[in-house]
Amino acid sequence: MFHFDPSLSTDEEWKMTAETRIYPNPFENELHIKGTEGYTLRIFSLSGSLVRTPEVIASDETIDLTYLPAGSYLFRLDKDGKTKAIWGVKK
Repeated sequence: MFHFDPSLSTDEEWKMTAETRIYPNPFENELHIKGTEGYTLRIFSLSGSLVRTPEVIASDETIDLTYLPAGSYLFRLDKDGKTKAIWGVKK
């Protein structure tokens, strides 16, 4: 089970900690993540279906999400038994 914040952020950048960021929001084809080395990223649709689990190797990554249709998604980051979930919107 994981805890998530149901509020939808419309900030340009979602801040998890001072060094962990996922941006931009809304996004078009690419999502940038920083400070997430060692995290597992999972992308879920609004229906709760797992869409993708992209590999996060470095602390500064760009993930190609051109295949996603426009809509809202839940980005779940897991590390060391802790979870943070963030809503994002693809234009």
